[in-house]
Amino acid sequence: HPIFALKSAAFVIAHKAQSLASELANPLRTLESETSRMTRLMDDLLQFARPDKLTRREIVVADLLDDAVSAFRAAAPEATLEIQVNVGPGIESWSLDRDRMIQVVVNLLMNVRKHAATATHVALAAERTPDGSLRLSVTDNGAGIDPQLRGDLFEPFRTGGNGTGLGLAIVRRIVEGHLGTI
Repeated sequence: HPIFALKSAAFVIAHKAQSLASELANPLRTLESETSRMTRLMDDLLQFARPDKLTRREIVVADLLDDAVSAFRAAAPEATLEIQVNVGPGIESWSLDRDRMIQVVVNLLMNVRKHAATATHVALAAERTPDGSLRLSVTDNGAGIDPQLRGDLFEPFRTGGNGTGLGLAIVRRIVEGHLGTI
């Protein structure tokens, strides 16, 4: 994988050139951040082009949400969002692809962190709908999404920042693969 080779080379150069750190610090940071960005883009493109087949099994919904919060905290340790998890009555376990649903929740939490600048609190909830389905929700106290952007949110390559524009398209694909809607 050429991107991994670039990332490894940047690490070795940074490690060996500590005596020249002041001169090389900025170019090395740029090399590292851009190879990381390329890696994310390639991963997103590959997943979008060839999505993984869902592997559904009975999972405890509360554990799924707790694991998603832990994964978010690990991926964005600087995030100061207060996250509350609420699992409604009658929601114990559900047949879901655990890893893909964690990816969905983490992606939505990352979008809150990146795009809801005024948000300080996020509520994750699981509830049973009147028709017996599972509803997972991610609600923040931020300013909200510009109404002009709402129609295109889940379209591939639409981005409100420096991401790939595939995150929400992948989220939609995963949710629809579970026969759900978003």
